[in-house]
Amino acid sequence: MLEKKDTLNNVAYFAIIFAVQLILLTFCENLEYTPSSFTNFNNGFVIPYISSITAIAFWLRVSRLLVPAIGNSKLVRLIADNTYGIMVNQLVGFMCLKFVFYGLSCITSGALFGDFNVASFKSSIWYYYLPNGLQQWAFVYLIFGLFVPILISIILNKICNIVHSSSYLKKI
Repeated sequence: MLEKKDTLNNVAYFAIIFAVQLILLTFCENLEYTPSSFTNFNNGFVIPYISSITAIAFWLRVSRLLVPAIGNSKLVRLIADNTYGIMVNQLVGFMCLKFVFYGLSCITSGALFGDFNVASFKSSIWYYYLPNGLQQWAFVYLIFGLFVPILISIILNKICNIVHSSSYLKKI
């Protein structure tokens, strides 16, 4: 409903959003809050709404700008059609990558990824190994967190289609 009334040009739109956010960041000491436990509303209850509305407005405009460029992309469609599987299985993807690091570390007797912490790998799902501490490896986790779940979803869909079309089940 509001999208029809949104006719402001991009420069003015983003200028307003960034100005509001800059004002909030300048005059509000800490914008973090925890709505689930109703804590950390250090700046009153209105500021989180303003901050949230500007963030939503920002991403709505970004998405409107990106739709013509990538809206019909097969990759975007693949991700969009598998969001539930990605949400459910992203940690499986992360664990697969960590297992690759672990395996390469073991195979090479520590020549590759020698600082991989095996104890943390075995005891904590939240351990993420970044070779040489490089944050850029987080992108590889993103790739595994997207495409391992998509692969799982594709395999499960194929199995379901085979089972569903099975003549044995139709007799039951």
